[in-house]
Parts: sequence; C-alpha cells; structure tokens
Amino acid sequence: MRNIVVLFICLSLLACSNDDDQNTSLEICGVNNPIEDLPWLKEIKEGFEMSFSPVGSQIIAYQYNGNDVFWINNCVNCEDALVQIYNCMGEVICQKGGITGLDECPEFEAEAINEKVLFDNVQNNQ
Repeated sequence: MRNIVVLFICLSLLACSNDDDQNTSLEICGVNNPIEDLPWLKEIKEGFEMSFSPVGSQIIAYQYNGNDVFWINNCVNCEDALVQIYNCMGEVICQKGGITGLDECPEFEAEAINEKVLFDNVQNNQ
C-alpha cells in the first residue's frame, strides 16, 4: 500500500512539473496574460472594445528578431489600414500600410514566428 502512495505522489509531482513547463512557454513579455498585465496593451484593447467600427481590430503577438512584439491593426481588411508593431514597452518599432503604403519592416511577415492571437473582434459580414 505504501508503494502505491509513493507512486501516486511521484506521478502527481511529475504531472505538476509538466504543467509548469507549459505555462512558462506561453509567457509573452514576461507575463502570462499580456492583454491584461501590460497596461498600455490593455488600454488599446479596451479602446477597440468600445469602438463601434464594423470592420474590427486585432492584437497578435509574435516573436520577431528574438523579441516579443505585438501586431496591432485597428481596421482589419481596410485597404489603407496602418498596422503598428509594438515592443513590450509599448513603443512602436515599425509601421506597415496606411495611405502612404509604409513598410518600415519589410521582412516582418517572413521572419515573425509563434503567432498568438490575443484579441480579435473582426465581424464576419460576408
């Protein structure tokens, strides 16, 4: 009976250890929930939620050039939408699109990895 209890405890500890490893891999900018834990990002999200725009907006996390970044689009599928890419401090590191067709980081789509959609309120009106 004692061996069964010891085995059960060992298996429980092993299972908890695996869960901790998985949670660490989900960390973005040093937090588990960046959309709530980074004040500047939470403010942007809340602004999107209060918007009455029918096109919707998105916040997507990526790893780019070895850093966590956020792709923020406030007019999804708009031809002249200006997408801004922010670092963890809330600083714009580059912009894409807009009326002038900016492309300050042309390699972004090819080099950005580990996409994780954090916020998406795009309405499917098609």
